[in-house]
Amino acid sequence: MAGFLSDRISFVANEAVSESAVPTPGAPSALAELSFWDAARDIGSATAFESYLQRYPQGLFADEARASIAEIRTTPQRQAEAGEAALDLNREARRDVQRDLSLLGFDPRGVDGVFGPGSRAAISAHQRSLGLPETGFLSAEQLRVLRRDAAVRAAELEREAQERRELEETQDRAYWDSVGRGQDEAGLRAYLQRYPDGLFADLAQQRLDQIDDDSRQQAAAEERNLWDRVRQQDSPEAYRQFMQTFPDSTFNEAARARLTQLEAEDGNRAEVDAARAEEAQVAGNQIVRALVEQRLNQVGLAPGALDGNFDEETRRAIRRFQQAADLPVTGYVTQATMVRLLASGTLRRD
Repeated sequence: MAGFLSDRISFVANEAVSESAVPTPGAPSALAELSFWDAARDIGSATAFESYLQRYPQGLFADEARASIAEIRTTPQRQAEAGEAALDLNREARRDVQRDLSLLGFDPRGVDGVFGPGSRAAISAHQRSLGLPETGFLSAEQLRVLRRDAAVRAAELEREAQERRELEETQDRAYWDSVGRGQDEAGLRAYLQRYPDGLFADLAQQRLDQIDDDSRQQAAAEERNLWDRVRQQDSPEAYRQFMQTFPDSTFNEAARARLTQLEAEDGNRAEVDAARAEEAQVAGNQIVRALVEQRLNQVGLAPGALDGNFDEETRRAIRRFQQAADLPVTGYVTQATMVRLLASGTLRRD
C-alpha cells in the first residue's frame, strides 16, 4: 500500500461481506482493497467512495460504491451539505456569514466562526425568507444573496447612525450655546446632566472641578472634610445626608447633580449589569478590545489609546456609538454592538 493508513482502520473483513468476497490468506492485494473499502464506508462521503473507485474500478465493492454515490447525490439534505462543503468556507468566512445573518435579523447565537445549532437555525430561517428549501446548509446562491443584502443593510445602518450623530452633535452644540457656553456653574451642570458624554463634557467637567476646588478652599474645615468623605463614598445616601447636614453648602449643587446621575444609573442597573456580563463573552480579550477601539476611532468617536484597555474615554465612545446606532446605551460591548461595529467593514468587502 502507498500513503497513510490510520491504525484505527481494521484489517478484518466487514461482517456484511459475503464469505465468497472475503479474501483468502495469502492475498495481500485483496486485503488492502478490503481495508480501503472499510475506510470509505466509515467516511461515508461521495468523495470517499469515488476514491475507492479510482483505485479499484472493478473492485469487489464497486457496485456498492456506485450505488452509495448515487444515493448521496439524490438526497437533498446530503446534496445541500455537500454543496456547502464545496464552498470551502474558512473560519473567518463563517464569521462573516454569522455577522451578515445578524445584520439581517437572523440571530446565529454568536459570531465565532462555528456553525452550531444557532447558526443552522439562522441559515434555515434566511432560506425560508427567500422561499428556498430549508436545509440549514448554505448554497453558493444563498451566500451571494446574503452578502449582497447584508452589505445593503450595513450601508443603511451606517447612514442612519451618521445622521443621528450629526443631529446629536447639532443639538449638543446648540444646548452648549444656550447655557452660556459653560460660563457659570448652573449652566455647566445643566449641560452635563443632558449630555454626560457630549462634545463639551470634558471641558465642562474640568471647569466644575475648578469651581469645586475653589469652593473647598472657602468652606469651613468641618464641611470640607465631610464633603471629601462623601465624594469618596459616592453613594446616594451619602449625598442626601450631606445636604441635610449643610443645607446652605456651596457643594450642594454638585451633590444634587451627582445624586441625580447615580439614581439614573440605579434605574438602569439590571441592563448595565447584563451588558457587562455579555461583554466578557463578546470582547473578553485584549485583541478583540483593541479591534473595538480601532472601529470606534475609524468612525471618529475618539476612544483614547488603541491599546485594548477600556478606560473612561473608551466607555464614553462606546456610549456615543450606541446612541447613534439606536442601541441600548450601556457603555459595554454587547453582541449587538459588536455586530454593528464589525458592519463598518462590510462596506469595504469585495
